[in-house]
Parts: sequence; C-alpha cells; structure tokens
Amino acid sequence: MDGSTNGARDGSGAPTGNGRGEAGRAGLSLRRIGGLSGKAGHNGSRNGVNGDGKVRGYSAWSLFQKGLTDGEWPRAWREHEIAGSYDVVIIGGGVHGLATAYYLATNHGITNVAVVEKSYIGSGGSGRNTAILRSNYLTPEGVRFYDRSVKLYEHLAADLNFNVMFSQRGHMTLAHNDASLRTMRWRAEVNKVQGVDSDVIDPGEVKKLVPYMDV
Repeated sequence: MDGSTNGARDGSGAPTGNGRGEAGRAGLSLRRIGGLSGKAGHNGSRNGVNGDGKVRGYSAWSLFQKGLTDGEWPRAWREHEIAGSYDVVIIGGGVHGLATAYYLATNHGITNVAVVEKSYIGSGGSGRNTAILRSNYLTPEGVRFYDRSVKLYEHLAADLNFNVMFSQRGHMTLAHNDASLRTMRWRAEVNKVQGVDSDVIDPGEVKKLVPYMDV
C-alpha cells in the first residue's frame, strides 16, 4: 500500500463560481449560452449583486442564515449581454476555462475576458471527475507540476471567499502484485526527493490508519 499523507491529498468540489465577486470586479464576463438560465434579477437578492454592482461575498452568518431558512443562495456572478469584442475569449466554463480567466485577471491584469459555456458552469468533465487532488506521481516533472496545483488549492477557498470543499486527509493506493509494489517503492522515493510526503506501508500500518478496512 502506498500511504501518502501529503503526496496524495484528497479534495473535492472544484470551484464552479466566484463567491467573493472577483469576476464582477475584474470585469470578466461569464455568459451562459443555452439551457434554462432564466433572467438575471435587478435586485441584490435575486442575482447576488449589490447596489454598487459588486457580487456579494459569503460569510459564516450567511451560511447560518441559509441553513435555518433553507433559502436560496444568490448568483455567484452577474449575467449580461455579450460585448462586441474582448481581449480574450475562452471557450468552456469548466475548471480550466474558469482558472484561465481568473489567473489572467489576478496575475496578469487582463480583465476584458469572456468565458463562453453552452450549458451550465462545470457541466463537462469538471463535474465528473474523481474529486481527488494528489501530487504523488511517478516522474519528477509530474510531481512538481501537480504539487504546485495542490498548493494552489490549499489557499484557494480563502482567495475566492468560496468553499471549494478541499480537505487534506491522505490517500492510499493498493499494490496488487510484486511488479506494482516495485513501482510503488520507486514512486515513493521520487516523491520524497521532490519534497512530497509519500511512503510504502504494510497491511499492519494500513489497519492502524483505517481500522474498519479488511486487510
């Protein structure tokens, strides 16, 4: 068994919206094309936009209030007509499309960006993934690349003021035979060199970590 505590960090719920209103403030246009999107309301309670045009953020109080009243959450972004031109047009409102738009705005100052999606946000592969974020890969290049992604997720909820449901709890991969066990040992050593906490453990250690598992 490969019992990783950092290398195979588990998270779920890729961000499909922007709770703090970065998109609204940065001028990103997230336009839903097709489907039953409905009309955006003209008040803050309908579309989550305050009177100053900024999308409302989320808070512990709003979470408590919505839980008690079973109320609907406001829209996470504004809906408006497509402009005549944009500096960048991104096709697809999945994780890659939204992340590209977000980092163009936050890291490069490119805010005249449109994200075009034919269905709802996250309707493709982004909403049908394994929901596991890990960095315990086999090659040094792969480990560094994915570990960078894990580190981005560590503070993504705070950056967005949006619960991305990321929880670091470790990950185990089963070695079914001697050949796969050799690969596990190889991978664990590569991970350690790259600073990722990964190790090969025996069934006894697995039982300590997961007592209800039949080993």
